[in-house]
Amino acid sequence: MEKNIDLKKIEQKAYHESVRDGLAEIFWGITFIAATGYFLIRGFSIFMILLVLVIIPIARKKLKEQYVYPRIGYAKLREDGLKEIAGILLYMTGVVIVMATAFFLVYDDLTNSDLWLKWSPMFFGAILTGAYLDICRRSGNRWYYGIAVLALVSGVTLSVLEFASLKTSIIVYLPFMGTVLILTGSVLFRRFLKNNPVREETSDDI
Repeated sequence: MEKNIDLKKIEQKAYHESVRDGLAEIFWGITFIAATGYFLIRGFSIFMILLVLVIIPIARKKLKEQYVYPRIGYAKLREDGLKEIAGILLYMTGVVIVMATAFFLVYDDLTNSDLWLKWSPMFFGAILTGAYLDICRRSGNRWYYGIAVLALVSGVTLSVLEFASLKTSIIVYLPFMGTVLILTGSVLFRRFLKNNPVREETSDDI
């Protein structure tokens, strides 16, 4: 039993090391802000695909190689790729089912696109909340609960409020949470650089 507990702590510490640089928050924030363009600019989805699948992975890798690995080294964590993807898809499906059930019970309508647009901040908030609850569980850092709660509360609030345009709620939510994530990530990244200076090479290293 003690070995299992120690193993769990080791896994949490390793995962904590992999996420404490704040780069994930910065790039999630950029993604959220950029996603606003999807609701404002026709054909913007093509850029979003390039951003998420090409630009961000390359930029994140470069920054990791330049600022992170020289400070704490590189260790490849155990990957449960298919299991993790299945979990994400299952969670997202669950959120959609819950929202669809609520629409049916309250509005007796599942196909009204205006309803989905109006409540889209709550959807994104629920997704972000699930992501950060998982990060909190895997890293052992409770402060992630703060982002999880803020994401959901702000999403529900903006969905409930009435605006002149149905797009307003999501257009406000995405930049708001994106800015929160970028600021949070920037603070974490600055702290990471300060607390983990690059080790100077000595004659013993040669």
